[in-house]
Amino acid sequence: MAAADRALAIDPTAKGALKQKRLALFAAADKAEDERAAYAKADQAVAALNRLEPDHPYGLIYTIQGHIARGEIPPQPARNGLVRAAKQAPFDLGLALQVGQLLPSEGAVAAAIGALQPVAANPHGEALSRQAKRMIAFLQGKPEGVPVSFAAFYAEGPETAPDGAPQG
Repeated sequence: MAAADRALAIDPTAKGALKQKRLALFAAADKAEDERAAYAKADQAVAALNRLEPDHPYGLIYTIQGHIARGEIPPQPARNGLVRAAKQAPFDLGLALQVGQLLPSEGAVAAAIGALQPVAANPHGEALSRQAKRMIAFLQGKPEGVPVSFAAFYAEGPETAPDGAPQG
């Protein structure tokens, strides 16, 4: 973090330094005596990054991750930011998977399946692809407009093979 602070002292708009400072502050927040204050300090780095680049996927992702790390339900602007980040970074399969998990909690089952389909179809995705296929199978048949929790999904147990058949 010291290097990031030195870089920011020279150029307060150094985006790379803000990203590194955010990473260091969030890592330290988990171990801090006063986690809430430590996360608030980390949020300042995220806010500075978002002011410089309001539509950059990193800032949008960091915003929602901060809420999740604190065990909070992310507010709607943070949730919208995650969806926007996924649209800006369609190559990021992990981000698409996060969106596919977020949208059903808002009752957007069809949109979640749509976000998960490219991940499921990726021939190089292996674990993410299998996870997306399982998530799609879990969501199919769930009513649109009714919030869906993934708690039962994660409690289901065995992972499925890529063809959807239970393993071992």
